[in-house]
Amino acid sequence: MSKIPVILDCDPGVDDAFAIVSSILDPQIDLKLITTVSGNVTVDLTTKNALYLVQDLKSKVPVASGAARPLLRELEAYEPWFGESGLGDYPDASGKLLQTATDDNAVAEMYQLLSASEEPLTIVGTGSYTNLGLLLVEHPDIVYKIKQFVLMGGTLSQGNMSSVAEFNIYYDPDAADLVYRSGVPIVTAGIDVCKKALVTFQSNDAIAKMGKVGLKLADLLKKYAEKQVAGYIVYDLNTISYLLHPEFYKSEDYFIQVQKTGPARGATVADISSKNDANVKVLTDVDDAKLNAWLVQELSRLVQ
Repeated sequence: MSKIPVILDCDPGVDDAFAIVSSILDPQIDLKLITTVSGNVTVDLTTKNALYLVQDLKSKVPVASGAARPLLRELEAYEPWFGESGLGDYPDASGKLLQTATDDNAVAEMYQLLSASEEPLTIVGTGSYTNLGLLLVEHPDIVYKIKQFVLMGGTLSQGNMSSVAEFNIYYDPDAADLVYRSGVPIVTAGIDVCKKALVTFQSNDAIAKMGKVGLKLADLLKKYAEKQVAGYIVYDLNTISYLLHPEFYKSEDYFIQVQKTGPARGATVADISSKNDANVKVLTDVDDAKLNAWLVQELSRLVQ
């Protein structure tokens, strides 16, 4: 079975943690590189969080630290959604870090990896798109080596940073605009589908029985994830779930433009008139039962 070569760009983050763990565990994914960006918390903390997860899974995937601020804006302070560390008390529980980030930064590492690859790579993005925007600006020649972007971000309805804007896009709309105009095929899991893709309480109880990492992940969901009547919203997980099982999802192709300034900053405006060629495949619905069955099976590898 041929594996899917992947670069995972993230800002861990509890929901990013689920994307990292599932991408490392799944035998269909060849995780080449993890890159980090500021977002949920500062980039030094997101990098540290990624390193802890890689270490606890006994993985050798390299971690490269990336952008510390948005492309064209000052770094804004946001109330941390997942505790001061960005990953609850996970770092303290994991002990001393034995691995360090790569010497080169995220964009340099991505470029080197893409340049050397004999086949195009999928870039999965679960944080703000700053590293991706920098890659496109600094190395426009490498676009042909990117098979697709599979991204968490955007909304066709209600935002979580404003009435119209989702966090990843709002944080760096200039970078998001570059990505959406890149010509690279894009799939997005936005707020709309993520709210339907609930990790059930029963699934989380099962995950808690899957060793130290499973217990910590389950505990983090209970403490920090958005709780709904039937379960928890785990936004970033949908990128890896879609990559492995697109049949779980329904989608619509839209031409989407990012609003970069003003009160609608970060809005992802979809042209539903079909007058423009589509640039984004937007996930709109999900079979949550299949998603939960897959996740429990995926994380059962923690104790195999």
